This record gives sequence, C-alpha cells and structure tokens, in this order.
Amino acid sequence: MNLCKLLSATTQKLYETMETAKELEIDIQEETLTELMLIDLKLQVEKFGLNTTVIHANKNVEANTGADFLWFIGSKKTGRFTAFYIQAKKYSNKKYHLKHTYTRPKHGKIYDQVKNLIYTAENAVGFKAIPIYCFYNHLEDDTLKDSSYLKGFPKLDVKKERFSFTYSCAYHVKSLLREVHQVRKGKTIYRSSFSFEDVKGLPIHTLFCPKSIEKKIIYPGAYGSFQTSHSILFLGRNNGMRYLVDPATYTMNKLPSYIKKLIGDNSFEQEEVEEDIEEAIEQEDKINARYVIVSYEDEDQQDKS
Repeated sequence: MNLCKLLSATTQKLYETMETAKELEIDIQEETLTELMLIDLKLQVEKFGLNTTVIHANKNVEANTGADFLWFIGSKKTGRFTAFYIQAKKYSNKKYHLKHTYTRPKHGKIYDQVKNLIYTAENAVGFKAIPIYCFYNHLEDDTLKDSSYLKGFPKLDVKKERFSFTYSCAYHVKSLLREVHQVRKGKTIYRSSFSFEDVKGLPIHTLFCPKSIEKKIIYPGAYGSFQTSHSILFLGRNNGMRYLVDPATYTMNKLPSYIKKLIGDNSFEQEEVEEDIEEAIEQEDKINARYVIVSYEDEDQQDKS
C-alpha cells in the first residue's frame, strides 16, 4: 500500500465529513478541517502501515508567517525528499477568498499572506521549499464537469470525492491577486475571490501518484509530479515558478537533522531526537508553520506509484 492510496482514502474521508456538515448546516472552519485532515491522515497511516509523523509545532506561528504546514515528502530508500510550505484555504459559497493581509508581519514589510508564504519557503534554513496553497472543497458535480483546465489531464480520475483536498502553487495565487477587479475614482481595486476554474487545483494525491496525471514520468517522486502537472497548467507563463526548471534546488539529498531524526535514523539516541525536535520548534527560523508533517515510503516511489 503506498502514499497514493493513503491520500485517496484521506480525501474520501474528508469529503464525507464535509458532506455530513453540509447536511447538518454546520460551517466547518479551516482550522478544524486542518485538524480533521491530520487526524484522518494518521489513522490511515496506521491502517496502511505507512510512515507519517505529525508535530504540532506552534499554534500561533501561522498568524505571522502565512504557513499552516511544513510537509516533507519523499523516499527513505532513495534519500530524496521535497519540502512544501503550505497555506490551507476553504472553498466557500463557490469561491476561494484568497486576499489576506497581516497587521504585524514577521518579515519586514511583507503584509500579504501569499508573499509571506513565498518568502518563508524560499528562505527556509538548510533547504528550499515549494510554496503551495491547499484547498478544502465541497464541490458540485457541474463544477468539475465544466472545468476546462482538467481536460489537460485525461488520465486523472475526476470525481468530487478525489477533489476534496486540492493544491495549487503560491506563485499562481500571487498572479491571481494582481488581476484588476475595477478602477473606481482613480483607485485600482484588485480581485480577492476566485472560482474553482481560476485556481486550477489538482488533487493532493497527484503529488504521490505521477502516473495518475501523465503516462511518461520524467522525474520520480513529489517534485517530479509537481513539475509535470504545473508545466501542463502554466506552460509559457512566467509566474516566477523557477522551480519548474530547477529540480536540483528543490530535491533534497540531505535532510535537516531534526527531520532525519523524525524518520527514525537509528544512529541517534532517543534523548537526542527529543532535544533536537524541541530546539527546532523553539527556533522559528527552522520551523515556520503550525504543523510539521513528514511522509515517506521505505521503497522508491517510482516503483510504488
């Protein structure tokens, strides 16, 4: 059983939870959805015998950095990992509301959440991370049926249950927020809410299942899947997505020490592991997210996908 099936099961469960909440007329907040997703992720891991560790790093840090998760995804056998800094958002009333500013920004004068997220990812200590937005969705059938961008992925299983947890790169979100809504009395007002079609999200499991989006796999693992899908979506566009042509920068062959310890490197004593994790959590220049997740397989992902 691999990470692809794990995420498929998790998104199915998330969809069922949102469906129940809708029937009961309960509006689930993003923070609650995040915690429900993490709970189900851990339950599925135990069921499938996979490896995922979740750390509640700092519940207050998201307000200053624009990150909900720092997620390391990779293969313990090959030693290759990719890190993602993630901001979670909810699909509400058939819209994504993506404009968010901070009154007390952490990084100088970077008030916009999306710019903060990008800065945090690109300036992570010891590695480069890819900044992405993840979206909790409760979609109507017609929303997926009418979506034109999904036609670029003929192998993708287009079911609303599979799209309950999707992702898109932060540079695309940044470009959306630069689009002009209207000019009133000489003042430019930019767009702040967007449709499912605008955001161009893909199911989170496609990060783990490259063959679900493309027959020919150029690069294995999470980075290769991300690169392949976003090259299809944004070919010819310059949104600052330089990681699409720079796999060496965003594929780690050497993990941060605290992550190595989380995946069970036997050369470390238990006391060292606990001390290093505590130090990493206390130092905000190491972990700028509410939760840290490490997901990996003991076998090469290309063989298992």
